[in-house]
Amino acid sequence: MTVVPSSHHEFTLSSAGIKIWLASYDQVTPAQYAEYGPLLTATELEQEARFRFESDRCRYRVTRALLRTVLSRYYPLPPKDWQFLVGPYGRPEISHPAACAGISFNISHCAGIIALAVSTTRAVGIDVECLRERFSCLEIAEHYFAPEENKALQTLPASQQPLGFLEYWTLKESYIKARGMGLSLPLHRFSFNLSESGRIHFTTHPDLKDDAARWQFWQYRLSPEHVLAVCADRCDSCEAVLKMLRVVPLLREEDLLCELLRTS
Repeated sequence: MTVVPSSHHEFTLSSAGIKIWLASYDQVTPAQYAEYGPLLTATELEQEARFRFESDRCRYRVTRALLRTVLSRYYPLPPKDWQFLVGPYGRPEISHPAACAGISFNISHCAGIIALAVSTTRAVGIDVECLRERFSCLEIAEHYFAPEENKALQTLPASQQPLGFLEYWTLKESYIKARGMGLSLPLHRFSFNLSESGRIHFTTHPDLKDDAARWQFWQYRLSPEHVLAVCADRCDSCEAVLKMLRVVPLLREEDLLCELLRTS
């Protein structure tokens, strides 16, 4: 993951492409943690207090601060004034201001990293996973993956199977999150073929009533242990650009160049 100096960005509702904002919640200083508190609503602060462990409380506060400050880059609203509702499948959406209904965002976190995807032109889903936090990958694949994915995973050398599992898993998670339906979508009814170097081939079962060609995917290696995948509506009228930034809310941001594993 290479850091590139960045100027201050401002994005508008007509901006094309997708921005991925990455923050580290395990490196937040006590002063930064305190500064983020006033950005959260009373309800969010109550939710934060329910977490038993300090690391979970920090992750929650930084996540909310990240979301609120980033959204205020797209629309002139103070971070604390954003209001959200939860969709029928548990996905958070913007409820106020109504003018921002076209903004799609999605959040994932794992092992110190928070990843926030934002688009103003298309539905988007994101997932980040860490090798050291995944176990029993073959058992999970056998029960939940499509048969062809499970077979491809089992043909890998044992040492490569954990990473191979994460590559499939992050893509699957990004798709169901972009659809906004979570695990109500059966994981074995859609599949990825990763046999072609650098490419992602995606198919869906007819009973999902979805056109596989509608979706575009990207997959990145953020670090030796972290894999990230993004899924978004394919948009013929806008540039298919994905840009990554590393950010410390209220403090700084930097462009990132990450290893692109494959794309559709």
